[in-house]
Amino acid sequence: MAGKTRREAGIALAAALLALVLLGALAAASGLLALRDRRLAGQMQALDRAKLAADRGAYEAVVRWDRELNHLPPGDSLGFGGLGGQGSGYAGSVTRLSDRLFMVRSEGSVPRWGARSEVLLLAGVDPPRPGVAAALTSVAGSVAVGPRADISGMDRPFDTGPCGLPVEPVAGVRVLEPSALTLACPDTACVSGAPPVLVDGAMAPEDALPFGLEWDELVALADVRLPPGSWRLAAAEAEGRCDRTVVSNWGAPGSDGPCGWYRPVIHATGPVTLLGGAGQGVLLMDGPLLVTGGVRFDGVVVARGPISSSGSGGRILGGVLLAAPPGVWSRLDGFIRIHYSGCALGAAAGALAAGTPLARRSWVQRF
Repeated sequence: MAGKTRREAGIALAAALLALVLLGALAAASGLLALRDRRLAGQMQALDRAKLAADRGAYEAVVRWDRELNHLPPGDSLGFGGLGGQGSGYAGSVTRLSDRLFMVRSEGSVPRWGARSEVLLLAGVDPPRPGVAAALTSVAGSVAVGPRADISGMDRPFDTGPCGLPVEPVAGVRVLEPSALTLACPDTACVSGAPPVLVDGAMAPEDALPFGLEWDELVALADVRLPPGSWRLAAAEAEGRCDRTVVSNWGAPGSDGPCGWYRPVIHATGPVTLLGGAGQGVLLMDGPLLVTGGVRFDGVVVARGPISSSGSGGRILGGVLLAAPPGVWSRLDGFIRIHYSGCALGAAAGALAAGTPLARRSWVQRF
């Protein structure tokens, strides 16, 4: 009887030990499952944070549009990056596809979890309206046009061809009062447009400011700070890229090269003589400007001092906005040509454009 009791006790002990082992295995399995679930949940949360970081990067690349992008030739890119929340970050690039179309690639990541997500976004640009209503607008000071000058409000395309539909003709010269203009040519032969001369007594100082910006706002956008002196314009390249450190490099009008898309805002702080060459963009003059040597400029000239020309003069394709001090004369002698151009004005405005997402089908989640 005692032996039977000992056998039963041994069986009970074995069963108890087996139960303990099974319970331990179940507890371990439950712990592993819980750990796996936590890891899976962490990975899913990290992936969500990576997606949010990628979206944030694409959004900020467009909302905080870098004006350097407006100077890139098609195919070139500019990188960006930043930090998101909870250990996430983003990095990417903006690539120019065409005149007004860009591809934004943004990759978000959470390095601790190895989570990554990438989005692609198509973005356009929204240029400001030029606000130029004549080939030459003078809101202050006086203008004397020589017999060999040619000032035209008839829309002129680029030399390489039209950039779109032609715009309606504008006035050749727009002045505040008749006494502010003298013509040395018979029957306005040196001035053309619709009309050739427009006397607009309602003009205000802001009519000499383009793009809806104040003077100080325009100056703050300057890409080139030009000291007083005489300059011959020429595009400059370094290692296959446009060298924007050269102050006499104002882009290359009509070129497919690296500087063909460079249309800077230039602020000249004193008297400047342009001796020749070619440039494009927006020229802000804080002093007198002399145009000579057959210089070519495509864009907008905004002058708070007098403009004069002599000899072979030059050509301004776009428009001139003049606000010289009262009683100061701008004398356009020699072979100076000022031709209104919607193409040139639009290109200059494009250099100041801000980014904007396309309205439809502009976004895709790659992973």
